[in-house]
Amino acid sequence: MTIAYAPLLAVGLLVLSLPALAQPDAQTNAQTTIREEQVVQVDGRAEVWRLSWIGPVKPFCGPDAGDDAITVPCSGFAYGEQGQLILSRTLPGGQLDDRLDLSPLFAGSDLTDHEGNSVLPRWPILEEDTKRLVEDDATLAGEIRARPPVPVIKPVDYNRDGKAQEFLIQTDVQPGGKRFYVAVGVNRTTGRLDWLRSVARPDRPLVLNWAAWQALAKGAQNIDVVRWDCGDHGSEVLETYRLSGKAGRVDVRLRTFACADAGGIGDLQQEEPY
Repeated sequence: MTIAYAPLLAVGLLVLSLPALAQPDAQTNAQTTIREEQVVQVDGRAEVWRLSWIGPVKPFCGPDAGDDAITVPCSGFAYGEQGQLILSRTLPGGQLDDRLDLSPLFAGSDLTDHEGNSVLPRWPILEEDTKRLVEDDATLAGEIRARPPVPVIKPVDYNRDGKAQEFLIQTDVQPGGKRFYVAVGVNRTTGRLDWLRSVARPDRPLVLNWAAWQALAKGAQNIDVVRWDCGDHGSEVLETYRLSGKAGRVDVRLRTFACADAGGIGDLQQEEPY
């Protein structure tokens, strides 16, 4: 059995992100701040997809958090923001077609101090920031805020339906800095904005680590990707995702193996739909 391990670093793609713009929300009349918008091809037409904050936007592991921003609880969220986050689609001609509140994606996360909000990284963290944060460099926060925003809407075909109409949002970080994501995009059945769900659990968002989502993007068929390794934070078992994606259907099974005394993988102990 071949098992894929999560890479330590993920390479981001360069895409256009707009500066934050404030305007009233059409439904709530609360102040709306545009976080990002991108043109996405959906069934041959160019739509504008927009991530917007509705109401107050607060820092999360922000530039003024000091070296807390480089601790494990901030992994993937450093220099971030939190609030009520909406994804919307606008059709050619300017008609608002659809919108989706993303806050429920964070309801079960282990994030601290997110107050039930959605969280997004705002500005990129650079390798050289670590030394300056530890040294409490007073000029760093201003430099961080001058950086271009981190792009979020990067459409990929994660459910293997032949259409690159989903993008990842990180919703959690667990011990050791393990980042977990949900894919958001167009539901192939309803044609509306939604988050991806597995075949076995259509009642909830599908939450996977980075390596698992990349395996699906590459057309995974019955391959195992490590979720939790032997010895990681004292774990006595190995957990993997068994993944398959085809024609818009994502099948995931969570498998638990014993850890062999001399290293390697022991017997399969449990397998359940995920």
